[in-house]
Amino acid sequence: MDTLTREAINGSQRPFQVLTCTPGGVHLGAVTHSFMQMIEHAGLVGVRRAGRSMLRWLIVERGRCPSVDEMADALSARGVEVVRRPAPSSADRCIADGRQALLSAAATLDLEDDPIVLLLDDDLAFDALYSGPDGVELGAPWPWLPAIWSFHAAHPEIDVALGGVTGAPPLPASSTLSTNLFDLEAARHAWPTSSTAARWSEIDHYYDLSPVRTIRDPYPMLGLALEGSALLDALMIHGTLARPLVATPTTLARTRPVPIVRGGNTIVFDRAWLKLPHPRAQLGGLRPRRADTIWAQAAASVHGCRLGQFPLPLRHLRDETGWTAQSASRWRERLVADLVGVGLYRGIERWRARASWPRADLLMRAANEVLETCEVRRREVSKAVHEAGRRCAGLLDWRPELEAVAVAINEGLTAITALDFGRDAIVSLLADLSDSLTMPPGPAQEDRA
Repeated sequence: MDTLTREAINGSQRPFQVLTCTPGGVHLGAVTHSFMQMIEHAGLVGVRRAGRSMLRWLIVERGRCPSVDEMADALSARGVEVVRRPAPSSADRCIADGRQALLSAAATLDLEDDPIVLLLDDDLAFDALYSGPDGVELGAPWPWLPAIWSFHAAHPEIDVALGGVTGAPPLPASSTLSTNLFDLEAARHAWPTSSTAARWSEIDHYYDLSPVRTIRDPYPMLGLALEGSALLDALMIHGTLARPLVATPTTLARTRPVPIVRGGNTIVFDRAWLKLPHPRAQLGGLRPRRADTIWAQAAASVHGCRLGQFPLPLRHLRDETGWTAQSASRWRERLVADLVGVGLYRGIERWRARASWPRADLLMRAANEVLETCEVRRREVSKAVHEAGRRCAGLLDWRPELEAVAVAINEGLTAITALDFGRDAIVSLLADLSDSLTMPPGPAQEDRA
């Protein structure tokens, strides 16, 4: 039996409280199976302290779904303490609303024995893609929960740690489309590719607009070239064709720039930070993405949260299939929501770098920087989408199913152009955001006063 597991049984390790918000889906089977494999490997099945399970899971449900019932039953059978709560109707709108629903539901839980809280997207599995001797492999190369205990013992000063992912990119599929089409071009024309194992250690190798990527060659396909509906799903829904995220010794050892740690896998060691609301703001009727990054900005800059990076990723699943008119609408919405979110956090960071941010209500002073960075981001995204359109047009005679991609690209460019980045719109956005980032007084603030 592992030393950490013995310590858990003896009461000297903290419990774990998982928080997820989900509409259900077939991916929950993989999430549940991987979690059960991980806790069995770690010897944590059935471990209890003071009459309670050391493993607890809050599921906030966006409607009832059989897959949630199956997940809850399977977890309970392994001794996990499962609590289910309905989500408010507003939580169906975007990720940020789901996060706020989680925080509200967490306030109803009994957390007095001080569990480590895991705020997780519902599509994160507890295994990983990793670079092994036979290439890219899928498995459970580490006991994830005991690794959190070890991390906290080594870094007791960290209040909140942000973890990464392997598998599908943690970005909208629109942000990887041009790169994926580049790889598809290479497959068609048999161009030389970056085929060494070291390519998986490249930062942001999947991201069209990465400021840190250095390898410019196309990547080889990992298997047979996709076609038909499978190709549309890979390009427009899953966001990956030849470039999944892969854990390597280099990626595990290297601290990433903060904006690249994009959220969805948040480990809270000091539960006082559950009181900090998730940021809420709108540009017209649009809810920007990247709220986790902005939450981290506010937590550290305004409220003194000590942030860190947890090195071991989880696996990001995307199993939705079938490109439809609804899929196209979501693709456009995510395209523009990510554009605004990146412009927003970049503008806040530029302003924060030259001026302190001691109070949330001072965020209005960042209006000029946010306006400028949003306009810069519009140009960057427009250029990448135009490039995707050029590549798509060159492939239509080979893959006629890409006509649906060409249509989506044209509609996306229209949506980008229509965004209102006038000063009044940005001021309203920042007013909403500052109102949502007020944290009630508590020990975290008093200790840093």
